[in-house]
Amino acid sequence: MTSAPDKDAVVTAATITVRPENRKELCLTVASLLNPIRQEPGCAAYRFYGEAGDENSFLLMGEWETPDALNRHLQSNNFAVLMGSIMLLAKVSTVDFKLIREFSGRHVPHSIRSEMKGALCA
Repeated sequence: MTSAPDKDAVVTAATITVRPENRKELCLTVASLLNPIRQEPGCAAYRFYGEAGDENSFLLMGEWETPDALNRHLQSNNFAVLMGSIMLLAKVSTVDFKLIREFSGRHVPHSIRSEMKGALCA
């Protein structure tokens, strides 16, 4: 784990809303994948948060040391299992992925749905 963000660091965020009957299964699946993902080379942090006031909505955040580390993760078996579970259990219309890149000292969000979809279909 790194303590200071590098200029090449990348942060990903996914908001997920699941059907109530699938909440427990999603939480168990994500919980089982957190440590293996955190052990991937270049992973600075990987966290899963519940939203206050909506027990069926979650935020999944990843911090990667470099874009290459993120790309390796997107091609990993851990990511394939994670995405398969999310797509199966979530309300598909409410799954949203964002990539936040450092740009001239500011973090700029950039949608990476097509990149995520490409990784899933590969």
